[in-house]
This record gives sequence, C-alpha cells and structure tokens, in this order.
Amino acid sequence: MDLYGLSDLEIKQLIERALLPDLCECSVDGTCMTLNLTSCKDPLKKVVMNAISTRSLKSSRGIAELIGEARIRLSGLSVEVVEVGQSRATKHQ
Repeated sequence: MDLYGLSDLEIKQLIERALLPDLCECSVDGTCMTLNLTSCKDPLKKVVMNAISTRSLKSSRGIAELIGEARIRLSGLSVEVVEVGQSRATKHQ
C-alpha cells in the first residue's frame, strides 16, 4: 500500500482514526486488508469487511469510499460480514 509514500501502518491508522468513536481494527495480509468495526453505542453491531484489495487504497478517494461504506454498513445491522473481493454482502442477524 503506497499512498503518497505512506506505509501500511500509516494507512491503517488513518482508517481507524477516521472511524472513531467506533472501534475499528484493520489488519493487512499481503495484498488484502480486513476491517473489523464495532459500534461504540451498541457493541452487538459489528461489520467485518474481508478481502479489501490494498490497491484500492492507493488514493484518498479509495480510503474515503471504504470509510463511508463501513459507516453505512454499521448504521443498519447487528452483524455483517462482507467479502469485498467477491459478492458485496452476507448478512448475519
């Protein structure tokens, strides 16, 4: 992940801080990122986004779209797991 010379750790911190006050944990495994987001108001509301291509995070627009999508998904479900690289969503209630 090379956004304007930013490291993986810096990009993870940008995403995690942008999603505050909710708890966000990002992990990178090779060319894929996993994002785990838990609502601070209702800890039973969770979103897990898997298989996020790190290539999609090479621009500020890509990062902003990921943050926006995570916020939208968290606002409506109790638990949601998303395989970003494949079908858009699998919902678990």
